[in-house]
Amino acid sequence: VVFNDVEYVINSVLNFNNDAKYKIESIYNNLKEDINNNIPFANDGFGNYYVIDKNDNVLFYDSEKNRLISLCNIKTFILKIEQNNGWFFIYSIATKYGVCWF
Repeated sequence: VVFNDVEYVINSVLNFNNDAKYKIESIYNNLKEDINNNIPFANDGFGNYYVIDKNDNVLFYDSEKNRLISLCNIKTFILKIEQNNGWFFIYSIATKYGVCWF
C-alpha cells in the first residue's frame, strides 16, 4: 500500500489471543513508550508496526529509526487496502476486533 509516495507492506494483523505469536498486549507493553501509547494492530514482518491513535489516525512505527510516521485516518487506510485487493486483511481486522468504520 502506498502512502505519501512510500510503499508499505502489511504482513499480519495482531491478535488478542494468549497463544498468539503476535499478541497486541505483549507488543504494546514492549513498545508503549516508543509508540506514544498508541495501539498496535498490524506488522510489516520486518519489526515495524502499524498503530492507531486516539483520534483514529494510523501511524507507522519504524523500529530502526525509532520514529512514528503519520499515514492517514483509519477510513482512508482501509480504503487504500481495499483498492489494493486487501479484502482479506480488512476482514481479519473486522472479525478480530468486531469493528466497522463505515
